[in-house]
Amino acid sequence: MNRSGRVGWLVAAGAAVVAAAVGGYLWIQHRQQAYTGLAGHFPESVAMFVEVRELGQWMPPDKSGAQPSAQSGGQRGTDPMLQVLSQVWAATPPVRASSLPDLLRTRPMAMGLWLDGEKLKGAAIVPLLPGQKAQLVPILKQKLGDGQPVASVDGVELRKVSEPVTDSDMAVLWGVSDQWAIVVSSEREAEEVLAPSAGAKNLAQDARFRSVAQRFPQDRGAYLYFRGDEIARLAALKHGARRTAEAPSAPEKPAAPAAPAPPGAPPEAPEKGGGLQGDGAGLAVIRALKGVAREDLIKVLSPESIQSVGLWTSPPLGDEKGWQAAAWMGFNQPPKGLWRIVAEGSPQRPQIVDRLPKDGQVYVWCGGREPARVYQEVMDELGKTLPPDQMGWIRAAIGGAEGKLNFSFANDLLPSLGSEWCAVSDSKGGKGAARMGLFLSLKDSRRFEDLVANNLAKQFPLEATTRQGARIWSWKGADLKGRGVDLVIAGGMAVLTNDPDWALATGGDAGKAWKAFSEMKTPASSVVVLDPSMWSKSNDVLVQATCKTQAGGIWVSARFPGDRPSWGGHSCEGKGDQAKDGGKKSAVSGTSDEGPSARGASGAI
Repeated sequence: MNRSGRVGWLVAAGAAVVAAAVGGYLWIQHRQQAYTGLAGHFPESVAMFVEVRELGQWMPPDKSGAQPSAQSGGQRGTDPMLQVLSQVWAATPPVRASSLPDLLRTRPMAMGLWLDGEKLKGAAIVPLLPGQKAQLVPILKQKLGDGQPVASVDGVELRKVSEPVTDSDMAVLWGVSDQWAIVVSSEREAEEVLAPSAGAKNLAQDARFRSVAQRFPQDRGAYLYFRGDEIARLAALKHGARRTAEAPSAPEKPAAPAAPAPPGAPPEAPEKGGGLQGDGAGLAVIRALKGVAREDLIKVLSPESIQSVGLWTSPPLGDEKGWQAAAWMGFNQPPKGLWRIVAEGSPQRPQIVDRLPKDGQVYVWCGGREPARVYQEVMDELGKTLPPDQMGWIRAAIGGAEGKLNFSFANDLLPSLGSEWCAVSDSKGGKGAARMGLFLSLKDSRRFEDLVANNLAKQFPLEATTRQGARIWSWKGADLKGRGVDLVIAGGMAVLTNDPDWALATGGDAGKAWKAFSEMKTPASSVVVLDPSMWSKSNDVLVQATCKTQAGGIWVSARFPGDRPSWGGHSCEGKGDQAKDGGKKSAVSGTSDEGPSARGASGAI
């Protein structure tokens, strides 16, 4: 074999080795992302699904009966998932979070709700370790009732919960085997989750569910999944049931209906002399919007555009500080209504950070969309959806406001504004009043100032002064936390504030909130940073939330104060097989745009 042939074989062999290594790496990544939870026990049609990797992440035991102090090491934080689940537990007594036996605190749990025709069905399962059945059965008999078994499914004897479920005639059954503790709404649901029929599709196989679950860490925390179309069915069913329940059995004679307004008639005109100092033009717009029928408003919101929703939350592990949370709302393609406008956002990094006060304790920022374009898109969407008479009312109300101001929102005001705004607050202002400011980037400063000088100043009692090279328009008739409202125009910015000197100052020592905001590395649609030392000096974890809108959906990640629950002086880390990864760092820390698993090889489960 000549030299060129040997070189060719070496190159081919090297390529094969590289391909094998890459393939192996991708396979490992896929296996690491593979879904290993309990969704396979629930039908594909589940409308709401909850999976908790460790039940004790929320519920430290309370031997004394007193609530844990917010300042104690056992606080559980303001967990958004807990707020949702508390409503579920409250609707199904006597099964509550406080009923959880200590021996289950390191176990995983899954719960699902779905519709069977017009009936709501549900089930919750907890896999057990060897020997836990003998410990658990006496506890559950004491808490749920020691009734006679009513059925047996896959080795699980089902007993009826002794107390009825509030606002429902649905029975609740519970049972325990060597492998499972289960609570179901009927024997049929027990069969679906414990012994599904051959070929039945389950939730773990559903592409919508997988697209949500893959975005969150699989080895920690808990997540809540909603299927968009099923939630819409459930909401419609509950709304119809509520309307039927509220209907009187013997309705009174209805009053004569009011004469309908003529098509295109504007809302009731404001009283003469109200101007913009009263409630004239502003209330005219509000009245017009209130006139929109509920059905038409739903069309504008287009709930059918929402494919699925997921919410994930986890306490800190190892050396981490603060709870973490993430949320994903996926859109059906293409999204419609107002969701189409949201999906067309252009995330960006804040450009106005250096123009903000550095000692603020709260920063709420939004950016990436031109106000003039958003306004036009919203008006176009309303025009396509609302009946002509209702749209005529809205246009007439806006026209009335523009007439009083003597300029057009669409053609004059909004085109002068930039794509960013930020609300800043600081509680350390003088005279006991918080300092506040709404900072708006300007696309055309001269145009905006002309509108203020020639139009707004004639409607509001504005007094113009100049300070530090900035033009300040003061409105003494308003009151914002004990001070007047000033409009500051300087350096390509417009600021509504109750303290112009503070708003103009960009030097000084930077606070924790400003530092965190200024160090944001990835593009976003909105950011919230809040220093909790405002109300608790002991909290050293900032509240941070980042939102990014994109064509496929909306991604939100957040971190907030709160300690990992513990009891008896010991954290639930290291207890049981579900806590073995307690020292791992989470991938969701506010720095990812797409979720931790979306950065992997394929995102498949």
